[in-house]
Amino acid sequence: MKNNDAALIKSILEQIAKIQDSISDIKRRTQVADLINKPILDINECGVLLSMTSAQIYKLTSNQKIPHSKIGKHLRFDRDEIIVWVKENRIATQREIEQRASNHMNKNVKTPH
Repeated sequence: MKNNDAALIKSILEQIAKIQDSISDIKRRTQVADLINKPILDINECGVLLSMTSAQIYKLTSNQKIPHSKIGKHLRFDRDEIIVWVKENRIATQREIEQRASNHMNKNVKTPH
């Protein structure tokens, strides 16, 4: 095989990989879009919504870290509750932490009379 042929094959394979990645991304976005109007999710749908695996979701449920319901052996998730849960578990930025500390210090400083 000539160098030009090898380079061409390599380029084609790279393009195929990019196309496959794009297709996977489109599938994921479509799955998330499909969940917008679905109020109750199963574990796989919850995983799609949170970009997590089912195993990660199972671990959160077994540790009672994520709101869920159990119907028989099946786990169900209220989409709105999951969104609230995500927002409640938000980690403050360094700037927000510094601002809170500054506000706290200013509030506790006694002003001379």
